[in-house]
Amino acid sequence: MIALSSFGIRNGTDFDGKAVLNLTYECAAASCRDTSMGECSTGQLDPGYFESETIQWIKVYEALEPLCDGLESDINIDIAGPGVLITYITQTAMVVFAWLFFLLLKVNKFINTSTSIFTHLFRKRNPGPNLLTHRVSGLERLERTNLAHATSTFLAELHEAQCFFVVAIEIALINASSRSAIFTGADNWQSLLWNRDSVQFLAGMGAWPIILGQISLRRAELDSMYYLLLSTLALVLAGVAADTSANPDPDRIYKMFQGQNTLEECGGHPSLRTFCVEERESIYWYVFPAGSIYAFLGLLAILWWTKIWSLCNSPASFLKKHKSLSKGQLEAWEWLKWIVIKASLLGIHIAEAGALACICFGLAVIRAPLLNLLLRGETGTWSVGQLVAVLIWAPVISKYAHLAILGVEKGFRLRLSKAFEIVKRSDTRSGSDSEAISLN
Repeated sequence: MIALSSFGIRNGTDFDGKAVLNLTYECAAASCRDTSMGECSTGQLDPGYFESETIQWIKVYEALEPLCDGLESDINIDIAGPGVLITYITQTAMVVFAWLFFLLLKVNKFINTSTSIFTHLFRKRNPGPNLLTHRVSGLERLERTNLAHATSTFLAELHEAQCFFVVAIEIALINASSRSAIFTGADNWQSLLWNRDSVQFLAGMGAWPIILGQISLRRAELDSMYYLLLSTLALVLAGVAADTSANPDPDRIYKMFQGQNTLEECGGHPSLRTFCVEERESIYWYVFPAGSIYAFLGLLAILWWTKIWSLCNSPASFLKKHKSLSKGQLEAWEWLKWIVIKASLLGIHIAEAGALACICFGLAVIRAPLLNLLLRGETGTWSVGQLVAVLIWAPVISKYAHLAILGVEKGFRLRLSKAFEIVKRSDTRSGSDSEAISLN
């Protein structure tokens, strides 16, 4: 009675259930006659299904069971077309390249430090000096080349570009989740779910390279508050987009399809096949869970903590603020500082390993849907938007090649006003940055 009262029916005897079921069957039959979402055929509903005020539900079920057979649905190419997927792969590849490059230079510094310590302890040359010296000198030469300087610039500009790219994508995806289904290109509930799977997956695919890029900027001593703020904005929006697309509410989905696939036999409402969901796997065999937003925020908290700590506790600023501390207090502070630095380092390395693992996992997952789209050979999969998406990283790659070939000095001299001059410092480690506490 409660369900009937919501439709204005106060007495159960006033409800003509047989007429409602007949209209439902007519709507289902009309839905199958409409082949816009594939072909199907409902069974014949035996007039004897309703006898002596008793409904033979098994007969109703057998007549309506084929309603969702042969459903045709697809993802929105603008959300996860081949050009978009290739763009995400290109973004990830560039970030991993920059990460490996600066990790290699960091290993070089570690080798140099270890070599000097062993030399000092044992007062003699290390075993295999020729091989070790050759490797170290080779990495040192690499650090001074145009390639290294160009890669530093490339990393900074790539990170800025990928943050704005992800921000724009996530805003569009969040907007799409609040609009009608036709805005997302979904013809039925199945395609809507696939689109939402794509949103969740690509939100994660765009977020993890940003984490790795921010850590690489920090390792290259290029991490300003500007880049950290951009990373924060991009990751928060990625988490919101993933969370918004998860577990769609049925009532909300019904409203999203209002005015779409309407049939006269269904009272001007959408075809029943609009709400079919096929019993088959998604286009992705794994989707980053909506709860990954907490992982994003956790990694951001670590990066913010280390940045604020290094800014507020540099040796110069600390001594200036705490001149009256006793020797014991200074020693206690040094112990606290050591513990915080080591804990921050551990957190950053865990974040780095986690981001790299998720990137590798995401690339493995994205392979199947990309191959499926490329092997179709349909011209519709390569729309104007897909071609634009493929070329979105061309400016960043082109500038990197320009700086690597011509050199950073000449490359920037051609780009800046004649009022400025580009000068290479003899010691890149000099300056105020050397006073900051290193957490690399």
